[in-house]
Amino acid sequence: MTPLENRRKKSLTGLRYHNFTVIRTLKQNRMAKLPFQLLIKHTSSKKHAESSTYSRLKKCLRTSKRHLRIKAGSYIAMFDRDFCQDVESLDFIEKIDTLMDKGQILKNGDTSYVSRLTWNSKDVVVKRYNHKGFIHSLRHTIKRSRARRNWLHGHRLGMLNIATPRPLAYIEQRRGLLVWQSYLVTEYVKGRELKNFLRDDKTSEKKRSIVSQQVAELLDSLSEHKITHGDLKHTNILITENGAVLTDLDAMQAHKLNWFYKFKRSRDLERFLRETNISPNNGDLLSDVNFWKNEPVQKLR
Repeated sequence: MTPLENRRKKSLTGLRYHNFTVIRTLKQNRMAKLPFQLLIKHTSSKKHAESSTYSRLKKCLRTSKRHLRIKAGSYIAMFDRDFCQDVESLDFIEKIDTLMDKGQILKNGDTSYVSRLTWNSKDVVVKRYNHKGFIHSLRHTIKRSRARRNWLHGHRLGMLNIATPRPLAYIEQRRGLLVWQSYLVTEYVKGRELKNFLRDDKTSEKKRSIVSQQVAELLDSLSEHKITHGDLKHTNILITENGAVLTDLDAMQAHKLNWFYKFKRSRDLERFLRETNISPNNGDLLSDVNFWKNEPVQKLR
């Protein structure tokens, strides 16, 4: 055997070994009938997509064709250009607390204050993360503000085609180097909380079955990209005309370590399943979620 033939043999052997795990996983996903070349392409394209997502997320933190970064006085903010088109974004920043007070108050707690309002002819929801002392501000300055993290989480899900309210802006108010409080602005999405949907005895079995499939698809999409929500209760899933929508991304994480992802995913499911049996008609949803729990791979693709 010539040196060239020997190198080719070693290369092919390494390629087969590298893709053995991929093939085994895809067999579990009912994809074993795909050609070997397509399996390799699927693996490389997924890695490319993850790298592309990271690169595009970095662009969400600087001025670009789609976004506008503002630094004025004690405020640092990022705006979607469509949201601040033909209006002065600084005007919104200066009036944000007044606008929230005049809007429809959705939540008024110690940690956060949420209001639905209209600005620049857009129906939006603004969430303010309240200041809770020096240590709290120091921690969120180091970890980055919750509004900033939510802004990136929302864009990440959007890039992965996972339904969530579109992030329109985030604003940080600082005192010196500390993040004092922050604001997140998202589009308003009309829908019913999954909790209320399941409790409605008037919902038909057909509609209930459709929604259970939509929720299973949503959970499956998170699993495919190793994303955990962190607070997967039924009030954080909206049922809309276009499908299930994930909200409240405060504790969301995208994982690189598989063991840590599995740990966090199990906690997500425990939180979700606590409320799944609130109605005797939730058999479809329960079976779909239990399948997802036992098979941490693609169920529907």
